[in-house]
Amino acid sequence: MQKFFLTKLALPVFFLCLALGLNGCYKDKAENLYPKVYTGGACDTANVTYAAVEALYNAKCVSCHPGVSSPMNTYATAKTLAATSLVRVLKPTGDSQHMPQNGPKLSDCQIATIRQWIAQGYKQ
Repeated sequence: MQKFFLTKLALPVFFLCLALGLNGCYKDKAENLYPKVYTGGACDTANVTYAAVEALYNAKCVSCHPGVSSPMNTYATAKTLAATSLVRVLKPTGDSQHMPQNGPKLSDCQIATIRQWIAQGYKQ
């Protein structure tokens, strides 16, 4: 009876669950997440450096993330947190993790600037 249970019921159910579980796994493609070309209006993202990202950070983020303890006050930390910050910027305005929390959504050009900086290899 135990052998029947294992071969006729338990193993097929196990493999079915395994197949369904693995079907839920995926890998995002960087080119879909961070398109390389900004297609709207006049926005120069041909050669984005940290200076542009730092200016954006100072204009939009420093009011909530001030001083030395700021997560993006240096090139090294900005580089480390850029992708995560971009994900939070892209969240809907009502989402609890949306950034900036107390301000308007970043413009398409500002978002494209961050995307290009990432896509171009975090130029300093």
